Amino acid sequence: MFKRIEENYEARNKKIPYKTELDHETVKDLIHQIGLLQEKISIKEIELDGYKIDVAWKRLQRADPYIVFEVHIRGNLEEALTKLKHARDMWNAKPILETTRDQTSVAYNIASGVIQEIIDELKIITLEEINALYEKKKEFRSFESKLGLH
Repeated sequence: MFKRIEENYEARNKKIPYKTELDHETVKDLIHQIGLLQEKISIKEIELDGYKIDVAWKRLQRADPYIVFEVHIRGNLEEALTKLKHARDMWNAKPILETTRDQTSVAYNIASGVIQEIIDELKIITLEEINALYEKKKEFRSFESKLGLH
């Protein structure tokens, strides 16, 4: 219980430096912090059958993740999508890929061919969008705290 309070406090007050070019670890931190701000159990580098999923959110500590995130900036895009598909198959988790703007259409093309089973559920968002969401979430939570709503 106290750990959760401490994590929420840190999430509201942690300064993730703004970068014009986001790297893999920074994006994972942003997603993790967003999860904490939403009062989810947010886990970085969760294991699944030999894979490491970048970030997963749970509603309850002992439950399976209900949303999984894979960050892809460079490297093997098909492997990132395969991890998301596997998490969907095993945990029934909503798959979300964060990638660069220029990789978005490539990711949809790969997903519609290789892992078409999850194409309707797969969400692909850009690194800029996740950064904007983080900033808005922090601002919103800060405003709620100022009003004594949280």
